[in-house]
Amino acid sequence: LLAYFFYSVVLSENIGRLGSVVGIAQQAHVSLKRMGISEHDLNTFEEKGIPCADLNNIESFRIDDPALTEVIHLNKGQAIIIFGEIGSGKSELIYRLMGYTNSAETKLFWNNVELSIAQRRFLTGKSICLVTNEPAAVTCSLLENITFGIDLSLEEVLKLLHIVDLDKDIANFPDGLHTIIGPRTFRLSGGQLQRVALARALARKPDILILDNSLSGLDEKTMKIVWSRLRAEFKGVIIMCANFKSACVPPDYYVDIKTPKQALLN
Repeated sequence: LLAYFFYSVVLSENIGRLGSVVGIAQQAHVSLKRMGISEHDLNTFEEKGIPCADLNNIESFRIDDPALTEVIHLNKGQAIIIFGEIGSGKSELIYRLMGYTNSAETKLFWNNVELSIAQRRFLTGKSICLVTNEPAAVTCSLLENITFGIDLSLEEVLKLLHIVDLDKDIANFPDGLHTIIGPRTFRLSGGQLQRVALARALARKPDILILDNSLSGLDEKTMKIVWSRLRAEFKGVIIMCANFKSACVPPDYYVDIKTPKQALLN
């Protein structure tokens, strides 16, 4: 009798696992179908670098209450600051540009070629990098947090640290570039962590760099230094979101989102 119950338990476990295998197989089938669609779309998507990008018919997730109704045109080498009150649509604009929404009404053109919904997902990473106002640090060395798998020379890393004005701070770190940082080790200040995240994004050499309040932890003097060096060294498009006009050197454009339904390009 004991052996019967033992084998019953073993058999029931295997039957349960068989159900899990069937579920995983179904998920894999759906994933393969999606990958097939994406692969077809990628055949027509050439990532040549960005002379320009356009967003048309920008709308919010709420169909009855569009957040933005203007057209944004971005040219290579330009810097744009988007500012407005909380909830005015700054993050919505970023999500549209990065392809995080599947709205068929919003049209995204890359190098004058309209991208499908599937193609937009492949912009994020190399083409577009987002730096948030609360970035995270992986528990490893400062150098590894910046390179993150990218093969960079020491000279290139030091140049990135100079752009984000962290080169002087490193002199006070216990082991310099090899200092282990993270929540339970050597803790960076909010401003230092934001600049590490900015250096990490610059290491990927994106075409579009998006700063979502990611200089908010800096004092006015440091912000001006970082902004001026960023404008001098970064050759792509810079988009910075802020709740008010910052102390940064005036950009090429201000996008003033005064109300949830109005975006004025100045």
